[in-house]
Amino acid sequence: MTLMMRAHVPLSLCLLALVSCGGDGSRSPAAADPSATYEADVAPDGRPVPLGCDGAVPKTSVDTPAGLLVPPGARVIVASANPRIDDNRITVVEGYVELAPTNLVAGMRRIDGATISFVEDEEIEAEVLIGDARSKNFWKVVRTCEVASRFTALVVSAEDSAAVGGAVQSQTKRGRR
Repeated sequence: MTLMMRAHVPLSLCLLALVSCGGDGSRSPAAADPSATYEADVAPDGRPVPLGCDGAVPKTSVDTPAGLLVPPGARVIVASANPRIDDNRITVVEGYVELAPTNLVAGMRRIDGATISFVEDEEIEAEVLIGDARSKNFWKVVRTCEVASRFTALVVSAEDSAAVGGAVQSQTKRGRR
């Protein structure tokens, strides 16, 4: 056997092993249990889920509320958006953002016309109080995988922000002290 042939034998064996496993490249094993469920490769927005983030992406989504301030270009999947029980002027939004907390904070700083009133960035979680002429938001994000986070945001219109400012401010760590 020549030196060149010896170099190709391990590669050929690896390829043979991969091909003989069967399947079409999907995540489901070739001899899958039909009663088992598997994480979807595609999120509700129709785009692929980043590796390791399957558990972070909501299974269903709703429309993004008009007042939710989102960093330019950020992928956000809103799982729910409901009026707060004790004050329906505040919308509680929960979902997935394809940014780690530190990157979300940096992205929030790039929103045109928005002012950040409070930031606490601890790398694995962050809190941001941000507002513009339309609305005020309080975001709480927690990193769930390498490139993404789950979030809860409180959204209130700019005209109601003074009336409910205490409720939003009380959510920040500074307000809870």
